[in-house]
Amino acid sequence: MEIDAVKTSYARWAPVYDRTFGKITQAGRRRSAAHINTRSGSLLELGVGTGLSLPLFHRDLNVTGIDFSEEMLAKARRRVAHDRLTHVEALRQMDARALDFPDASFDTVAAMHVLSVVPEPERVMAEIARVLAPGGQLVVTNHFKATGGALAGIERVIAPLADTIGWHSDFEIATVLAQPDLVEVKRERLPPAGIMTFLVLEKRAAARTKPQIRDATQSDADAIRACAEAAHAHHVEIIGRRPAPMDMDVAAAIRAARTRVVEGPGGTLAGYAVARVNDDHMELESVAVRPEAAGRGVGGALIRDCEAEAWRRGLPAVRLYTNAAMTENLRLYPHLGYRETDRRHEDGFDRVYYEKARPSALNG
Repeated sequence: MEIDAVKTSYARWAPVYDRTFGKITQAGRRRSAAHINTRSGSLLELGVGTGLSLPLFHRDLNVTGIDFSEEMLAKARRRVAHDRLTHVEALRQMDARALDFPDASFDTVAAMHVLSVVPEPERVMAEIARVLAPGGQLVVTNHFKATGGALAGIERVIAPLADTIGWHSDFEIATVLAQPDLVEVKRERLPPAGIMTFLVLEKRAAARTKPQIRDATQSDADAIRACAEAAHAHHVEIIGRRPAPMDMDVAAAIRAARTRVVEGPGGTLAGYAVARVNDDHMELESVAVRPEAAGRGVGGALIRDCEAEAWRRGLPAVRLYTNAAMTENLRLYPHLGYRETDRRHEDGFDRVYYEKARPSALNG
């Protein structure tokens, strides 16, 4: 489903959701909450909707809910206030394809009847894996595509109506199970009539290998372009136009700038960074990571690689900028030690400028 279709559909559903689809999915919500209440710490609920699940969660949990629909969130906020749900720390409007949270932020993520609704569910799964802490669990209830029988036939008939009814009837469970960082630990059939599935995936704490960084060559040009497209696709709608890195002259960057790449499994390109050396600073012009490689330290490794080269050359600073609408970057760069130096409208973009000074211990 396209994001506009999701927004329109749930604006239409919001007034009657609790009495209709909310009742049909009640068994899944209660099963998920029962499992979540055996856990502790922080919980993120994707697609919190009108907040039907919020009263079911244990008061010792620290709950954050997100939804793309402001109409749904308005009802959820009223529910929190009316029921005095003090364990709910925040309800935020957000696109699940670009979660505005640091890596490993949550002990549990709940996705109840939402994965068959969102656009680009593969990107959403990568974001879930990124924000889950090692050992954290993703708790899912959803309808998945039937493998045969009468139900499969019905799903095929109504599948073209996804934008109208607000969800994909033929959503495949393989999309959820394909995320390599998450391992299935539990699966159950749920009512009504077993058409819903309860699923628990766990993020295993695996030994992380250091990303291997090398200089880019012209043979990497197509892969770099594809990486930029994949990494910034969701930003097009957010800022209202294609971000500048999507239209970068990659061949020229490889020739004239310091262009570095990280190779993923099987030699695929996981991310890249383009930087230029100036007399008094290193300019980090672009850094991007493919969605499926998010949360694995690729972006951080590329930024540190740029900084290390700047300090090796004796340069006093690394500078960069980002679009003001890319809120995940506005949180990331100060976390990495960058301070904001300027904001201005330039080349049709609203840009925020940052600088990181050479550590004093290296000034000799």
